[in-house]
Amino acid sequence: MSRQSDTSMQIRVTSIAILGLLIALAAAAYFSGLRVQRDGDLIAKDAVPGTIHAHHMRMAISRSIGWALVAGSAQTTQFRDTCLKVVYEADEAFANELKQYEATIKINPVADRALIRQARETYAEFHKQRTAYEALILAGDRDGAAAFLERDLLPAFNQTIKAAEDVIQYNHGNSLAFSDSIQRSVHQLYWAVAVVVVLALACAVVLVLNLTVRRRELQELQEKEEKFSKAFQANPSGIAITEAATGRYLEVNDSFCRILGYSHAEVPASPPRTRGSGPARHSASASFSPCWRAVPCAIRRSRCARATASARPCH
Repeated sequence: MSRQSDTSMQIRVTSIAILGLLIALAAAAYFSGLRVQRDGDLIAKDAVPGTIHAHHMRMAISRSIGWALVAGSAQTTQFRDTCLKVVYEADEAFANELKQYEATIKINPVADRALIRQARETYAEFHKQRTAYEALILAGDRDGAAAFLERDLLPAFNQTIKAAEDVIQYNHGNSLAFSDSIQRSVHQLYWAVAVVVVLALACAVVLVLNLTVRRRELQELQEKEEKFSKAFQANPSGIAITEAATGRYLEVNDSFCRILGYSHAEVPASPPRTRGSGPARHSASASFSPCWRAVPCAIRRSRCARATASARPCH
């Protein structure tokens, strides 16, 4: 019985441990899901839109200098003005994309705004040099415009393009980083689900074992109770089970009732201090000690009755 009790305790401890692991894995899966949701939102609302707007800024810069060069080589005034109009539209497009990009900043505002500030400053310098180049074109100074292009405009353009490409690379790197994070979180979710399934099966096995052990323990306990009840009732000696605090009878056997002269219904009905050895044999007493002094007397009387043909009172 002790070994089975130890086994039952071990099964319960194992069940508690498995339940704790299930709770921990469920919490890990929950937080992994939150991380996937957060990274997905950052990719969808910051990294990808930022990359798109940065590409549009770069395209606006390229379109601006490209049409400025076309305007410098225009053969007619009308075509030149048309080209410069496209250049001005490119300026507006750059400003609009820059504003939209700033509205998407969520991941790292400090680094993002530093890159945007650099792009804005380099574009301002590029715009300044390009305006000077346009003035030379409008003045009809093609040689001066060509020299200015090599000396001032192209370096400013290269700095502006580099600043725009830095913004693109920054957002592209964020997209890759968050994509990797999502992939790791999804793998963790897969493993968590797999382990949860295994632990659930283990819980089912432990539950079946626990029920089996408990059923065996209850069966053995019932058998022992039946053996005790048979031994208690069949014992020729008078046996009584009393309550420690009050002395009230909890259970008595047939021999005890026969010795005292009470029935089973009468014995538990009155406390020991008001019970004698039986109305047929002794008078009731208010004292507890005379009652128990009467019990061995009744036993001796029973023995005398079996030994002789007539009963003699014993003192």
